[in-house]
Amino acid sequence: MVVDLDLHKPKQAVAWNMTNDVGVTSYIVGKATLKDTLKDTPVENLKVILSGPKSPNASELILDSMMEQLINELKEHFDYIILDMPPVGLLSDALVMMKHSDLNLYVMKAGYSKKDFVEVAHQLMEKNQIKSLSFILNGVNPKNMPVGYGGAYYK
Repeated sequence: MVVDLDLHKPKQAVAWNMTNDVGVTSYIVGKATLKDTLKDTPVENLKVILSGPKSPNASELILDSMMEQLINELKEHFDYIILDMPPVGLLSDALVMMKHSDLNLYVMKAGYSKKDFVEVAHQLMEKNQIKSLSFILNGVNPKNMPVGYGGAYYK
């Protein structure tokens, strides 16, 4: 299960080529049930809940008690729930949800993200009592990898 919780700049609808007509925001304001929000993807056994219609108070919706109800309802039906959140350094939305997750992934882009972001992430983790944080480095060009274990596989 993938849930698009980037209520400011949602991307899952575009990624799955879907219409973002119903989703998280619809559920939180009481205009849709969980069943109404679930959408099938081309990936076997993978469903998605899109962000839903834009809301002027997106960050407040994350704090709404209905958000916790949504997560609890999803836990009853799915083994794994992936929450796609906005960047943790820009908005507080992700920090709110990180405290309740089993695993948090901090995605960095090679050649774009600054090294300081790692220290900022560690500080956020300690300050907010986040229990787990793992890093993903994407956008790595295999041609730039050093020769040695792993590097020789790309020649």
